Amino acid sequence: PFTKWTPGAQNYADYIDFEHNGITYLVGLGASDGSVAMIRLDSDGDFDGYAYSRVMVDYTGSSSTVRTMSGFGAGYRYGTKIYFSSNTGSGIFEVDYTSLTAVLDRTGTNACDFGTSGMHGTTGTRVCSESPGTFPAPDPVTLKWVADAVSPTQFNDGFNCKDAPNPFLNPPSPPPSPPP
Repeated sequence: PFTKWTPGAQNYADYIDFEHNGITYLVGLGASDGSVAMIRLDSDGDFDGYAYSRVMVDYTGSSSTVRTMSGFGAGYRYGTKIYFSSNTGSGIFEVDYTSLTAVLDRTGTNACDFGTSGMHGTTGTRVCSESPGTFPAPDPVTLKWVADAVSPTQFNDGFNCKDAPNPFLNPPSPPPSPPP
């Protein structure tokens, strides 16, 4: 069972920029459990605070039996869709837009506490929930499996292609077969 959640005590290898309601955020996934780190930027592009959210992983459609979290290295963005590759080979995952923006839009006791202290430690950790350590996580961000990974790797990097066609929504056609 889930007993301790320490999002600030894990690595976040790649961050992808994301804009919501006129605010720019950098979004990254934690190496241990896929926790979502959200760094808020001010209008000049400077650091303005951060918060963490728990995740729920949706493996619907996956044929892989690998279900471990041991890092997300490469992040990709196509338009408003954000993807991360799992270093364990369990697949490529989309950060669900609806659940991410719902977390950012929460108010009251479950609102994101965007602060500036404790970014990489366990004290002062800023979270997006009144009780983040409960199981199941209250209103987490959903990571949706979208494609198989080629193989496990620690040598990868991501990119932003805001205006490029999304290969996860419209994969290219396979090349024609050679003549007999």
